[in-house]
Amino acid sequence: MVIGIDYDDTWTKDPKFWRAFCHSVLNHTKHQIVMVTQRCECWPEQVKQVHEDVGENFIPIVFAGDPVLPQSKIEAARHAGWMVDVWIDDNPISVTTQMYRIRERGYDVGEEF
Repeated sequence: MVIGIDYDDTWTKDPKFWRAFCHSVLNHTKHQIVMVTQRCECWPEQVKQVHEDVGENFIPIVFAGDPVLPQSKIEAARHAGWMVDVWIDDNPISVTTQMYRIRERGYDVGEEF
């Protein structure tokens, strides 16, 4: 099973918990975990922040927030070779919908995007 976990307002709500969760899953099962965030890899300071918070090479990180090629998280994960079975996300609509479309529909997605 592949588990996809969100960064903003999921991982960031309790990084110690999620790190322990990931360690437990990775050390005691054959499941895989990938982080999929709507942040953009084109902004080096955001990439650095995520890697520092999560831990370099701890779990793979997919950045879905490309302004040139907008993708939902599921599209970005598939493009990166990940077929996620279970999603953990505080904003589930972002798994299947591109962020700019979420804003168009009037959902509050916070200031970080």
